[in-house]
Amino acid sequence: ELLTSFGKIPDDDDQRANVNTGAKFIPFEPQQGDLELVEKMSPLLVKEGLHLVALDVIGPEKDGTLEYTKLIELNARCPQWQVGLVSQTEAFDIPNKVIEYSEKLYREINGK
Repeated sequence: ELLTSFGKIPDDDDQRANVNTGAKFIPFEPQQGDLELVEKMSPLLVKEGLHLVALDVIGPEKDGTLEYTKLIELNARCPQWQVGLVSQTEAFDIPNKVIEYSEKLYREINGK
């Protein structure tokens, strides 16, 4: 299940789009390729007990297909949005989405 998506714009002084190098988060509407990648990865991740991960993806900003969408990193221990995104903007409503998803997952696991 896709909780949110965002783009990262690197700082002028550093081409890495990492929070600790000054990257900024921007809203991003997932493309078809992004959604297909999440759909393909989700069952594998859930099978391993990984329910909350961040997929770093690169590909076209418009009309992206799975063929041109590439997974470049999977953050399973400490998704970057945890610090950077929440501190930069409230527009993504991440904390509430995480809580809602966690409650849903708890109900599914415990049959409630």
